[in-house]
Amino acid sequence: MTEFEKSSARLEAAIEAGESPEARLLSFTIELVRVLSQPGPLFKLLARHWLDSDPKVVRLLAQATVPEQYGRVQEAIRHSCSNRNPTAAAMAIYALVHGLITLRPFEESLPWQTGVSRAAPTMAKFVLSSLLPEIDWDAVGPEPLAAKDST
Repeated sequence: MTEFEKSSARLEAAIEAGESPEARLLSFTIELVRVLSQPGPLFKLLARHWLDSDPKVVRLLAQATVPEQYGRVQEAIRHSCSNRNPTAAAMAIYALVHGLITLRPFEESLPWQTGVSRAAPTMAKFVLSSLLPEIDWDAVGPEPLAAKDST
């Protein structure tokens, strides 16, 4: 199983965890933080292809890794926040998590810090609260996957 398949399977399991759409979104976002926070071949491969900007490779990577869970994330958003564009909100979740994680080395070089915790559950709640503030994310949970770690 490739790194992409392993990560994709973890994310798909996470979007299925929880009884409510909000719980599934939180579970997914926590796991997304975990997946993207892990240094290693997946992160380096994504970064390299992103920087190379080869549209064919980026398209293949996207199609191989996110279609299933992306649709489920959209569905959970649609059920939780009917006033939101589920496609844009789903993309924003991926983008904000990715940005917070990939900019960590840059942030560490600055005289100020964001104050966003690196603990997956806390960062996930920050992301979701920023993008979908109409939901009280502190009241959502506890999540089966969220209890796994505090990184």
